Amino acid sequence: ATGGSFLLAGPVKTTAAATTAIISAKNIAIYPGYTTPTSFDVAPGTTASGIDLQISSIISGGGGEPLIKSGNGTLLLSAPNTYQGGTQLAGGTLAFSHPDALGTGPITFANGFLRYVGITTDVSARIQPSTGAPIRIDTNGQNVTFASPLTGSGNLGKSGAGTLTLAAANTYTGDTNVNAGNVSLAQPTLADTAAVSIAAGSTLNLAFTGTDTVNKLTFAGVQQIAGVYKAIGNPALGTATAAITGPGLIRVLSSPPGNDYGVWTAATGVAGSITDDDDRDGVINRDEYAFGLTPTSAASRNPLSAITTATGQLTYTRRTASLSGLTFTVHASADLATWPADLTATQTITSTDGDIESVRVILSPALLAGRRLFVQIRTN
Repeated sequence: ATGGSFLLAGPVKTTAAATTAIISAKNIAIYPGYTTPTSFDVAPGTTASGIDLQISSIISGGGGEPLIKSGNGTLLLSAPNTYQGGTQLAGGTLAFSHPDALGTGPITFANGFLRYVGITTDVSARIQPSTGAPIRIDTNGQNVTFASPLTGSGNLGKSGAGTLTLAAANTYTGDTNVNAGNVSLAQPTLADTAAVSIAAGSTLNLAFTGTDTVNKLTFAGVQQIAGVYKAIGNPALGTATAAITGPGLIRVLSSPPGNDYGVWTAATGVAGSITDDDDRDGVINRDEYAFGLTPTSAASRNPLSAITTATGQLTYTRRTASLSGLTFTVHASADLATWPADLTATQTITSTDGDIESVRVILSPALLAGRRLFVQIRTN
């Protein structure tokens, strides 16, 4: 539609099409005092641009009710609009390519996306606290900074190329889903009960000093075990990953169901990866777990007893095999160069204390004839 001005009273509905519908009247005035909110119900089509309806007219007027974007299609607002009453995203995508395109008043997310087109305007001060519906931001190749905190109980979803920087101390308690592009956190204020999901090829930039804590962490759809995660090259203890950048750390409290190592790291407070040595005692975290040691105490470092030479007997501790799923084998050496397995050694559980069990080993008699004997307990 082109031409003069329109007085709008009520909803506008489009049908699916292969070309973008354009409204380019001089002005669209929302009828003041009309009891039905002004809405644009846009159906998804097959347009090359991905825009189903573009309104280049200036939308003015309104007051008590918001302008509502509904339907699964995409609406682009490209003019410096002055309408009042706020904007509600009830479905599909609302794109905007002018800093003033969203008029005045609050921005409310109710199951829709907000997409940037060639601009980086900060609208965070207008975004209302999220409740059941997530705040969904598509930066669409732009680098956008939100200076005001996001609040409420809903999730944050980030899509599109580019970076969304959250510069404030956010208080939203929902999950953070980096579906595309990057999210940068200037402060460690994610909720401890929340989950963070980072899609393949995306990153979470921890642009702060210290540690943020969340309940769950997922990389490319795979839930990670409990522990601390960091950027590659960060010298702090933790598991390094390309999905995280920046100097900060993120501690994860929960592991996937059935992952006993993750349960152990959460219970013991391990920060490093399986090959790190949190307590600097020369025993890496993986082996501390396998042999029932305390990973935060350097005094807990040797699970084996001395060999009783007369009987070829020794004992060692290990995490209960029914929990860990590990198998343990005995290896012996007389020269510390070769370590063949003692295939006829016996292992007997003698006691169990919580999740730690003690095991008595009786070596093969043939091994006792030499002058020297060294023993290793290995696990898979």
